[in-house]
Amino acid sequence: MKVVAQRRSLAIIWITILIDLMGLTIIIPFVNDFVDELGGDEQTVGLLHGSYAAMQLFFAPVCGRISDRSGRRFPSSARCRSSTSDTFSSPWAAAG
Repeated sequence: MKVVAQRRSLAIIWITILIDLMGLTIIIPFVNDFVDELGGDEQTVGLLHGSYAAMQLFFAPVCGRISDRSGRRFPSSARCRSSTSDTFSSPWAAAG
């Protein structure tokens, strides 16, 4: 029974990662169009992509330290809630 629960937990984690990455990779091809609409150039697109990577580089250790102190459940659920709200609020932000 324990193996089944571990496999189910692992499946939920992988599905969450898949949905999160799909939400990110769906937006990447349209970043150029969004920047053009807002009056930016190629350098702005590069800065947007670079800033995303830089924030991951800086905050991954911080999030790791938080999860080491408080356990894995709270940071993981906070990340899932944040990702969900970002994914569902993106169409309204683009439409506004």
